[in-house]
Amino acid sequence: MAESVTVRAPGKVNLFLAVGPKRPDGFHDLATVFQAIGVYDTITASAAPAGISLTMSHLGEDLPTDDRNLAVQAARLIAERANVDLRERGVHLSIDKHIPVAGGMAGGSADAAGTLVALNELWRKPLAPHALMDIAAELGSDVPFCLMGGTAIGYGRGEVLSPVLARGQHCYLIATMIDGLSTPAVFREFDALNPTPQAAPEVSPTLLHALAQGDTALVAYAFRNDLMTPALNLHRGARHVIEFFCNNSLTVMVSGSGPTLIAQVDSFERGQVLAERLATWPHVADAFVAYGPVPGIELVRTSRRAASNSPFGKDHPNGDGPNHDDPTVHDPIDDDANAYDPNAYDPNAYDTIDDYDFDDSIDVDGPLPPTEDLPTLFDEPTSEDLDESISRHPSSRPGVRPLLRVIEDPDDDASTATASDDANITPDKDS
Repeated sequence: MAESVTVRAPGKVNLFLAVGPKRPDGFHDLATVFQAIGVYDTITASAAPAGISLTMSHLGEDLPTDDRNLAVQAARLIAERANVDLRERGVHLSIDKHIPVAGGMAGGSADAAGTLVALNELWRKPLAPHALMDIAAELGSDVPFCLMGGTAIGYGRGEVLSPVLARGQHCYLIATMIDGLSTPAVFREFDALNPTPQAAPEVSPTLLHALAQGDTALVAYAFRNDLMTPALNLHRGARHVIEFFCNNSLTVMVSGSGPTLIAQVDSFERGQVLAERLATWPHVADAFVAYGPVPGIELVRTSRRAASNSPFGKDHPNGDGPNHDDPTVHDPIDDDANAYDPNAYDPNAYDTIDDYDFDDSIDVDGPLPPTEDLPTLFDEPTSEDLDESISRHPSSRPGVRPLLRVIEDPDDDASTATASDDANITPDKDS
């Protein structure tokens, strides 16, 4: 049985966010297009004698580690649904946080989603994917998408998901701010600026067409975020930083409820040059470049107790080196797993594994996007176009989401596979 499981969870950006009327439950109806991007938190779940404990490092050092943390809430909820008695089978969570905190990139939701997958693996998969999706929806609006990854339309609070055909990859320049923003505060500002009831939100067909065609210029043209003005009203520093993007002829948008700013760039190299300059601006905590879309939760390491009759001599793949007698076997993992490598993307490394096919778990009972204009958008590409799209990025395949990525050799028992707010404290309402 695994003694620990390590996963990494990607952040997200909202390419489109339309805010509708406020609902009786205090949330707003949303129409959004999520895209998972290559900046990651790493979550390790380890067996412990009893209870739940949490430590956080890097960007998470100042975050709460008690029940206010969404990852702890996720651990309690999955233990309850899986009938795991935490008094007898405890867990320790360790989160190495690289997704910006309170920045509109779903860092807390990503940690919760990663915790669900890590514990489901640690406890030998007691829950099916649809059950994990149900738990995710209870935890927060962004958590279901963080499980799913790729590109998706979100309706309702954002938890009613439908995969989107997204061809190729997009390169984003991202600027995070020194000070974060409260999601409820941004929605309150939105309500103050929009006192009359809003129309039911709909996703732009232009954006869906641009994503289906892989038209990066049109994707940037179709950017929309109804929370951008309220976020900038509350964060004057981010308003100042927008000047940098405008001076460099970039279409800029706030991600989610902000204050993180995103813009598409035409190449990783140009993005790196701009990021180095942007990082020196006042109010900017960090600037970096990331590609999207990427898959959801990646399972990258397990640690198992060695069998008593397996001494692991030096001829064993885990047996060479000075620690070959260690009774705990650790699967290999890149020590720099969180560093983004633009050359590391390998389409052939992705595969679809039924164990975590979250597409089968998507809630389609809620409001769905309007369909009148969509058939022509998705019928237009030829079969040759789709074959080319799939070869460039497998998550483009309609109806198939490569949620699992084999990190090590899939034929090796020691290898693992990958399963494919913003502060780790989740608000009760979005306004």
